[in-house]
Amino acid sequence: MAKDGSNRLKNKNLKIFADGLTLFEFSLKKNLKGCWYDEFMVISNSIDVEEICKKYPEVIFIKEPNILAKLNDSWQVIKFILKITGLFPEDILVYIPTTAPLRTYNDIKNALALFTINKFNGCNSVVSVCRCKEPPEWSFRQKEGYLDVKNIKMTSQELTPYYHLNGAIYISTVEKLEKYDGFFKGGKIIPYVMSYDHSVDIDSEEDFELARYYLNKKRKNKQYMPDMDSAGGIFKHD
Repeated sequence: MAKDGSNRLKNKNLKIFADGLTLFEFSLKKNLKGCWYDEFMVISNSIDVEEICKKYPEVIFIKEPNILAKLNDSWQVIKFILKITGLFPEDILVYIPTTAPLRTYNDIKNALALFTINKFNGCNSVVSVCRCKEPPEWSFRQKEGYLDVKNIKMTSQELTPYYHLNGAIYISTVEKLEKYDGFFKGGKIIPYVMSYDHSVDIDSEEDFELARYYLNKKRKNKQYMPDMDSAGGIFKHD
């Protein structure tokens, strides 16, 4: 999904990100480099996004109802896609938001392999995550104007690793999405762990500039390979 506007960073989908391309087209072009998908769909209520998609004949563009775009609910958009496209229960849906432009081809390929290996072992979905930089054990509430630091764990050896969603990759089958009403409500959810420099999810101007910084750094260090960057199936960004 690529709706008009944005709550925090205005028109981020159409901001020039790199190579003279908007964030949307940069992510779209990268994801079309992959060859594993049978259908590549973009859903949007944006006329500008629709015009960009016309440049890529392999893209199936779906016009998103404005009432659906206003909900700002990715799962409702996916349910709409499942309803109108006639996908089979065994079809694998890969949802890849364009707001994570540093996700690589190998990230998607490896996450998809992880799901394929585990889909008959009670796995509902594979979702991408990144390790939390700041451990929850170092977060505190205030109590009467002071920090409540009872049972604080100070050394890294005492800490349990925690992970947060990085908004880059979500994978499941049509059957399991319908059975569990989404990626998170049942079955086993397997994490695909990504590095920090692949995990920038753009919501703010600071995120936008951080993603550009990491991209330029990789290109400078010759770690960035445009033809091996990223691939997609169901394509969404907010």
